[in-house]
Amino acid sequence: MPLSNENIIAQVGQRALLRIGRAVADYRGRKGQILTQEKLAEALGVSRTVVAHLEEGRELPDRDKLSKICEHLNMPPGEWAAATHPFYKEGYVFHELTCELLGRRVSLTGHSATDQLIALDRAETLFREKLTPPQAHAQVNALLVFYGERPVTQDFFDRYLGIDAFRSNIAFLERLRQFQSEAMRLYGNFRRAFTCMSRVSDLKAELEPIEQRFLDRLKERIPFTGIKTISSDRLADLGYIAAQRITTQNQERLELSESLKELAVTIEKSSADAALTSLSAKRLSRIRTLLRRFDSSIQLESGLFAIADPVALKEEATRVAPAETDLTRISATQHSGLHNLGVYLSEPYMDVYVATSMREDADFQSVNAFIEQLFDHPSVKPLNLRFFNPTQSWIEDRVSKGLVEALMLRRAAVTVYMAQKGDTFGKDSEASVALGQGKTVIVYVPRLFESEAGIDSEHLFRLEVKKLDEKLATLAYTADEGLDAREKARVALKLELERLTEDQFKRLVLTHWADFDLHAECRAIDNANLRKASLQALSQITSALDDDAAVRVPVESAIRAELTDKLVMVADRFESRAKLFRDTHPLSLQVIVRSGVLNGILVTRSVGDCARLLRGVLANALDFEVEVDDTNYRLVEKVTRSTIRVVSRHRLLTFAFWSQYFDPENFSLPPHELPAGTL
Repeated sequence: MPLSNENIIAQVGQRALLRIGRAVADYRGRKGQILTQEKLAEALGVSRTVVAHLEEGRELPDRDKLSKICEHLNMPPGEWAAATHPFYKEGYVFHELTCELLGRRVSLTGHSATDQLIALDRAETLFREKLTPPQAHAQVNALLVFYGERPVTQDFFDRYLGIDAFRSNIAFLERLRQFQSEAMRLYGNFRRAFTCMSRVSDLKAELEPIEQRFLDRLKERIPFTGIKTISSDRLADLGYIAAQRITTQNQERLELSESLKELAVTIEKSSADAALTSLSAKRLSRIRTLLRRFDSSIQLESGLFAIADPVALKEEATRVAPAETDLTRISATQHSGLHNLGVYLSEPYMDVYVATSMREDADFQSVNAFIEQLFDHPSVKPLNLRFFNPTQSWIEDRVSKGLVEALMLRRAAVTVYMAQKGDTFGKDSEASVALGQGKTVIVYVPRLFESEAGIDSEHLFRLEVKKLDEKLATLAYTADEGLDAREKARVALKLELERLTEDQFKRLVLTHWADFDLHAECRAIDNANLRKASLQALSQITSALDDDAAVRVPVESAIRAELTDKLVMVADRFESRAKLFRDTHPLSLQVIVRSGVLNGILVTRSVGDCARLLRGVLANALDFEVEVDDTNYRLVEKVTRSTIRVVSRHRLLTFAFWSQYFDPENFSLPPHELPAGTL
């Protein structure tokens, strides 16, 4: 759970009181039972409550009483003198925050008591006096002497501190977080960030990789028009699996057609019985299988042909024979894909690589629709971006295909990862490689969404249990106490889908069938009749030329119920995947190989947000904030709440990582060498 700035200040302030209180308790305890709190208070003429509150870290006594207590216990002045300063508590907090700024722990107790008080005087001057910027800059550098630090430049002071930082410790912490936000985008640890950024002669050049960029350079390019668009109904021809399926199917059709012709000839020469006896049991079984596969009216029952007319057999042989148009169409489509590959390979720019998995026909439809919507979006289209669309490219050799994708991945500044119901090792590897190169990776996870009907699976699945109960109550459903939040969200989503009108439901199916791969889901229905009817209705809806034609498709109540269950099930899967990518996915954070910086992904749930992120990344215009918890500093994108950088608070891990990750010759990496897609 992230800590608020106010909580951090309060906790550090409490530690300031505990530090001196525990020291007093320790020294008093060395006397054993001889010196109880009561006896110490009696010896000094103070209330026992004063001693108790001091040792418990609840309240500091006034300067004179604290001095008497510490002197009576023979405590070295260096351990308590600072606590007598009127700015002690605020100064302690400021010291702790300064250590965060420096990126290293520094103890001032090693200084003499006099020098500690001088340091507190200087800190108090910063916060209590009205200083000019040059005066405040000089005072900061004077304070840094106590930390063994070199002076910070005027540019660093002006950008990250300024006189406003010293209105209060809260104000100083806010400016500290601004520094950390920018530091985390360039460096893997705050120590290196501070030493580089506070001393460099040209801070503007140091920050150039993360400064906002003007996009005019992109708009001035000629439009990206060299790609021959392949229509959505032919995209599957470019898939190895789809092409192999058609090739296999054509081979089986040819086998069945030739077998039927042979049977027809045998029957003409002799009889049906002779034709049957000429076939082995294995061959007969094979013909029966192929007849069923291709929905033939010819049957083999009890060893007899239901239709033994040789003319009918020849007609059926002609019907099931492979169509040359299939292979011709595939060849033409692949030729267009090969042309597009040449355009991609010869294009002087490559801005975006789209990482996908395409196995089923729906995958091609889903991926291509997403890519078209993304790059036709009003915020993206004017940029004339060059993007590698894998659904429009083809090369026969799979090794060459891998080389093409590796090249495009290397050239592109940004990788867009389209999450699907299940993702492949290859796609995950591409995202991991992009992160390791220091590139930005945007993960788009589909959701079940329809604004007019009020359907939004993302919103539902992120509600807390109490809000879900309220939602279910509005849907006239009393939630079982045994249901967890996820199951309640599933129930609520199903009830919302059941309330849709027939037209609304069919439009929802038409919009989401490809992303949700509903054909594959329906093929898994156990009931054969319901499976066939559901697939038929789904095919009619998805092949409709427009929304009006889609809503005219009749859908029986049993089919709608089945499709509703499938939509809820897949929506649940996508919501789980979105949470996985945001919080726990193994590739959600990867080390940039050359710099050691932890690079994270941006997770988005809509094409519009994906377009906003893409434009923001290219312009270096996204907004980030630092969140701190007990274990890490996290740099979070404000809208999606995605973590894109992490700095560990584990001291030994940090020391080990940065002392062992690089060899001495390769440790230094100037920020300007970072890739263009670096956030």
